[in-house]
Amino acid sequence: MEKTHETFVYEELGFPVELIDCSMKKLLEEWVLDINMVALQRFVFKGLIHKPYPLTGKEIRFILHIKF
Repeated sequence: MEKTHETFVYEELGFPVELIDCSMKKLLEEWVLDINMVALQRFVFKGLIHKPYPLTGKEIRFILHIKF
């Protein structure tokens, strides 16, 4: 069973990331993201390194702990 969310706030990276038109699938009676997490982390990382204002502590921790 699958569905799509118009917007979904994903907070498992340590800070909120708003995902638009993301696919979800039902797994063990719970809806979870149907997304390539490595691709998501790379996309967020690239966005953070071009961010026009200072990074937060949570964003810095994400960058320091990311493993591609």
